[in-house]
Amino acid sequence: MHQRAIDSGHPIYAQLAAISLGLLLFDADDLTAAQAVLRFAADGADPDAAGRADALLAQVLHMLGDLDGAREARDR
Repeated sequence: MHQRAIDSGHPIYAQLAAISLGLLLFDADDLTAAQAVLRFAADGADPDAAGRADALLAQVLHMLGDLDGAREARDR
């Protein structure tokens, strides 16, 4: 379901679905996949959603050991 919304290309729904999927992947400890969808969400049209995606992306990157990337995502 999330992937269909992401694949739809809708500027808002795809972004929100990516955040939801990122959270699910994060909870499942699939940090590499979470990173990919959260990067997509961070570049989305809704600035509030992008901020939420960046905050979670920063946490994921920190857990993956990418401290510079985490800092960049946090500061965006």
